[in-house]
Amino acid sequence: MTPNASLILAVIVALPKPVPPDTSHLAPGYHGTPHGCIVSDIQRVLPTPVPPTDPRIKRDFADHPDSYDHYVAQYARQHRQYSQAIAAYRRALGETKERTYAADAIFRLPLSDVLYRAHRIPEAKLQWRTILAHPSSGSSDSATAAVLRGRFNDALVKYAMSPPPFNTVTFGDDGSAYNLQRGLNEAAKGNIPGAKTFLGYALECDSMFQVPHLALGVIAAMEHDYVTARHEWLAVLEGWDPSTMPGITPAQYDAIQLLLRYD
Repeated sequence: MTPNASLILAVIVALPKPVPPDTSHLAPGYHGTPHGCIVSDIQRVLPTPVPPTDPRIKRDFADHPDSYDHYVAQYARQHRQYSQAIAAYRRALGETKERTYAADAIFRLPLSDVLYRAHRIPEAKLQWRTILAHPSSGSSDSATAAVLRGRFNDALVKYAMSPPPFNTVTFGDDGSAYNLQRGLNEAAKGNIPGAKTFLGYALECDSMFQVPHLALGVIAAMEHDYVTARHEWLAVLEGWDPSTMPGITPAQYDAIQLLLRYD
């Protein structure tokens, strides 16, 4: 057996086993899909956002001007009114009473995304560097550190062994964590088409799941497809994780570093 074959075999043996969601006691109205997702049979219609000019909204946020401007920014962002969104996020930053890192990042991160979408890229990068410069931002995990050095194969193994932290209950229940691990395992073994397939399944389960987007961006960068990598890492910034901690998530922190490195 060659040294490379021995290494690949060791990686395969050590990889975490993907755990499918429990389908034995699904609540009424839910079912499993062939790709390992748990989905609802009920089509939910999202309520139409109330304009921030509505007197009820102004009354509800009367004592919290930063939260009101955050609402204004989100409304404008949904309608692709980027100039209005940028102005509102900047006002919210100036009105934030608790200048903690987490409170600051709640406004600074979406502001950076809107700036990028508005093609104000130097301003977006300035926001990212400001976020990273804070002492509470921490350091890169070993996988992302490897990507920053261009060691993509090592990074994919590290991501499979220890993905960036995420809410395992939410993403475990809907099957997205199961497909994430399947995709990361295939990437670690060098099966990139299989990795893309399973990571795509993870996003079928929950399109807002940040970690699959992060991994797909790394794979794209490994293939020198930096346009796709940028698209995936921006999707991380726009993603969602029902974490109990405010501020940015580890996956978003990684994506910021990668955008600054490869954009």
